[in-house]
Amino acid sequence: VSVKRSNGLIRAAALEYLAEPEQANVPGRLELALKENKIATNIKAGRGTFFMDSNKDISLAGSLEVTQGKKTAVADEGVYSRRQNKLSLEGRTRTVLAKAAALLKETAAGKLRGPEIKDILRSRTVVTADAMAFSTKTGDARAAGNVVVTQKGKEAKADTAVYDDKNETLLLDGNVYMKKGQDWISCRQVLISINKETFEALGVKEAKFKL
Repeated sequence: VSVKRSNGLIRAAALEYLAEPEQANVPGRLELALKENKIATNIKAGRGTFFMDSNKDISLAGSLEVTQGKKTAVADEGVYSRRQNKLSLEGRTRTVLAKAAALLKETAAGKLRGPEIKDILRSRTVVTADAMAFSTKTGDARAAGNVVVTQKGKEAKADTAVYDDKNETLLLDGNVYMKKGQDWISCRQVLISINKETFEALGVKEAKFKL
């Protein structure tokens, strides 16, 4: 089954249509291909619900896999809002940010749950968080809640992290700590370059051991 929309395409093996709310329930695998302002976002989910009114949100659940430019992500569930041009992910979110010269293939999202994850963690910039939101219009992203970023042996923690797609940078803010050996440096912010693969502590406060 294919449902065409002005900003993309919804594919499903089968769906149940409810006339009164003009709602479609997809009990099995669902694929959503979006393109807004030249930004392509591809989403796979175990199930979902959408409406004939394209301005209403699309609910997604069951092992989400997302690919958008230099980013791939997995999560337990999510919501796509066309009105806000935003894809919100929740539940064990994990996002990989690749360098411009090493774009990740769409199939890479599935590997974030497989045995290949160890290799990906060692070679890429990986963000884990309680929630992750992607802009489907600009490609920018925002992680929130227990944010942990790893990059080739380096590690930092914060309350939030904002990804700038154009500059390929990740800015950590709120209760920020950057690991150095066995010590954790408390700082105001940490700026991470995806392309240069660097961590930069901004406004260092003190070095302390954190369990």
